[in-house]
Amino acid sequence: AFQSKCLGKMQQVANQARTVLFVSHNMPAVAKLCSSAVVLHGGELVFQGPVNEAIQCYLDRQQKVRSCPLAQRSDRAGDRRILFEGVELELPNGAPIQTPICGDDLAISLTYRSTHDEQTLGPVQIGIDVCSQFDERIANFTTTWTTGDFASIPGYGTIRCIIPRLALLPGVYNLDLFAAVGGNQADYIRNAFTFEVVAGDYFGSGKIPNLGYVMMQHRWEMA
Repeated sequence: AFQSKCLGKMQQVANQARTVLFVSHNMPAVAKLCSSAVVLHGGELVFQGPVNEAIQCYLDRQQKVRSCPLAQRSDRAGDRRILFEGVELELPNGAPIQTPICGDDLAISLTYRSTHDEQTLGPVQIGIDVCSQFDERIANFTTTWTTGDFASIPGYGTIRCIIPRLALLPGVYNLDLFAAVGGNQADYIRNAFTFEVVAGDYFGSGKIPNLGYVMMQHRWEMA
């Protein structure tokens, strides 16, 4: 609600022919509020021009970044006490998959390592943000919300996030990854992994919506 109010206020100011400097990774908001834009990379200007062309430039550069192996990515934040090195999609039984089906169970497997040769680390918080192709945050999975943060983990290994009945609509999505050790940010990497979800029978009706990003179980009845 707060973000919506802020965007509404900025839109109001922009409509009054006043200059607004809006800095964001939220491409739909940029497209709505701006007529021209600049793209920065590593503190340098790489594009300046019409907003639609700027958004395409930004998305193209993000695709190039994602093509680099995760372990070699340098565009990450944190003290690097833990580094994410790989992402795999699996069935809960461990069988690897390339394209998850909406309505099926999914496991996101994250490989990591300690950069300080530590035998154990803790407490550790792990988080995954699911984002649209336009960098809209759609869902967040974090150890804190469910089983609780890990009291201790080995210095290297694999952590899995199990998602029952994947509720994402068919489309392409990106994952941002986060890790904290002892309350301090250890690794944060945006657009760490891209995957496509294909249609499935989520509701058991043979039909799914064609708008939005997620589905929710519901039923109808006469009051």
